[in-house]
Amino acid sequence: ASPNREAGRSAEVDIAGARIAVVDRVGNPALAIEPDVLQIEGAALSRLNGSVLLGGKRTDTEDGIRITTSATVVQVANSSASAVTLPELILAATDRIDVAAGSVLTGTGTAGGTSPEVIQAESSGALMRLSKGAQTRVDRGTAVSDAAGDVRIAQGATLTADTALLID
Repeated sequence: ASPNREAGRSAEVDIAGARIAVVDRVGNPALAIEPDVLQIEGAALSRLNGSVLLGGKRTDTEDGIRITTSATVVQVANSSASAVTLPELILAATDRIDVAAGSVLTGTGTAGGTSPEVIQAESSGALMRLSKGAQTRVDRGTAVSDAAGDVRIAQGATLTADTALLID
């Protein structure tokens, strides 16, 4: 086990898909989300009460985790009625993360465990982490890429974390 992992760590849930949207209600026609987008209700994510990664898969490394990103886009279009509240939420996308006005994401809670010291990710892409755990750093390696990952947060969105908020 790596030094940052210990007994009692909260559940880790990785949700991979090409395009992912966090919404108040799956199938809400007012959002005009395309049919090929995996929709997940924010309240359902909160009930997981653990460390949730949207947009990829994580593997343990000596000093943290490595994220292999599967999503091109992660969209957050929820509200306070279906706020996402988790001890740790990580969003990863190769092209962009969009957080719409009125969306609510919070890194807080009581689940146990520790934070990765380092998050290893592809040389490009968008990454966001909200956590009750300690700060971490991103290592994108030495490879050079022309691709860009954008994080777009609309005015009126609420992002809070007890301890750590990372946007890369």
